[in-house]
Amino acid sequence: MTESSSLRAAVAYLNMLPFFADDSEVKLYDSPQALNHDLTAGRVIAGCSSVIAGLDAGLRVIQPRLGVAAEGDVDSVFIEPIGISNNSECRSAWERFVSANRNGLQKKLPNAAVDQNRKSGRARTVTILSSGASAQSLWIVKTLFLAQGYTVSVRIIGREFEQMPVCSIEKHLADLGLKFPVHESDLCCLLMIGDPALERRRTFACSDERPSAQSSDSSMNIHRLDVAALWQSYAGLPCVFALWFTPCPDNDERADEAAARLLAKATEWNGFDGNRKLNFAVSFLKSRKHERLLSVLGHDAIVRYLDNLRFDLSDDSYAQSVATMAKLRQAQMSREGALKPHSLFTNGLNNSIKLNKSTNIF
Repeated sequence: MTESSSLRAAVAYLNMLPFFADDSEVKLYDSPQALNHDLTAGRVIAGCSSVIAGLDAGLRVIQPRLGVAAEGDVDSVFIEPIGISNNSECRSAWERFVSANRNGLQKKLPNAAVDQNRKSGRARTVTILSSGASAQSLWIVKTLFLAQGYTVSVRIIGREFEQMPVCSIEKHLADLGLKFPVHESDLCCLLMIGDPALERRRTFACSDERPSAQSSDSSMNIHRLDVAALWQSYAGLPCVFALWFTPCPDNDERADEAAARLLAKATEWNGFDGNRKLNFAVSFLKSRKHERLLSVLGHDAIVRYLDNLRFDLSDDSYAQSVATMAKLRQAQMSREGALKPHSLFTNGLNNSIKLNKSTNIF
């Protein structure tokens, strides 16, 4: 830990606004990836980090009742299928994926899916186009595909793709000599997260993106699939994107101070009325020169977005979701031959993220 370590850090997205609104002491990062890098390097005392990144780094959960989560659609994290507009087979493959995803954890999909692939004699593949900004969202998407026996590949793309219509993305890839999907039964999708995802959702609206990934309608709409909804459909639990982690050991005074300040800021945010929260959001977007996002969202959409997010993780269902993610990640690492103990396992999962249900912060 360096002397110049920042006490608290968060990602400069609207979905973490309650943790840095009106607080100049919080260091803001442009992406979850950048924050995770400094947190694991000890340049941050406490950071609101991707769950999987924190687990993989063996970091300690500093304030388990606070984080970023969603129940159902989150709007700012989604995958957008590529190549379905003129390909009925590809569209059908996406519909089968969404249908099989429902209650996938209970159905124990991995073994059944692998067996099915062996019988077909051909492994299905999915290519995920991503800027590489978020370990958490990418891990969730990869896990849901792996659960159905897909071979998953990730292609890192430039940010310029994020605000292109799908047809332009397909053409741009073709110009580079790339064709996705390679086979009609293979899949390809664009993963979007954070404020760029909110902007894309409003700029390139998909008329048939609802009902959500949890819909039981057989004629589902799959032009844009919400990742939080996909996770809830798969696991039956809310989707937790980020928790407050620290690289500091137990009883570290700086970590204890950071945890206390987090709780105080959360209580303060809870006391703000809707207009005050909206003013903070507008000021933040302007300070980051995100006037376009502010324009395409509008005030009502910003309020709805913040209201739909969950920052108080006191309910047991959030701990269960984190435990499920940790167990799935542990199993993946074991199969990959890279097994190492996660902090949540070495400390005892139930004890390390035990929640005080009597205190509701937000």
